[in-house]
Amino acid sequence: MYADPFFTCTQFPESKKGNWDNIFPYVIKDYEVEKTELHNESTSSEHKSISIKNYPNPFSDYTIIEYSINQTELVTITIQDYNGRQLYFLKNKSVHEAGVYQIKPTGIDLPPGIYYCTIQTDSTKETKKILVVK
Repeated sequence: MYADPFFTCTQFPESKKGNWDNIFPYVIKDYEVEKTELHNESTSSEHKSISIKNYPNPFSDYTIIEYSINQTELVTITIQDYNGRQLYFLKNKSVHEAGVYQIKPTGIDLPPGIYYCTIQTDSTKETKKILVVK
């Protein structure tokens, strides 16, 4: 699935064969990416180079993942379950300009539990715990 101009999205498991405990693959039905704020690379270097948060947290079927980068870089975002199994992998198609971005996934079908969202650039990474409730 492509979300121009930002990410390619891979969902795991990629097929219904041999998936974990005979569970069908998890699904994000759709998502939007929006740049909400610009950063000046020369003045933002004094702050943390990346940050990530999601809200609401906990959530049931809708959340916003907001991340900030202070320099132009490639970005990947992953969501893993509590055991470290990768569920979603979003990878840049081209470099992001410095700024604040929001990903708005909808139709999230995850069982209740603890998950981890990680943003990684060429230079650093950050992970946040997210909680799904039903």
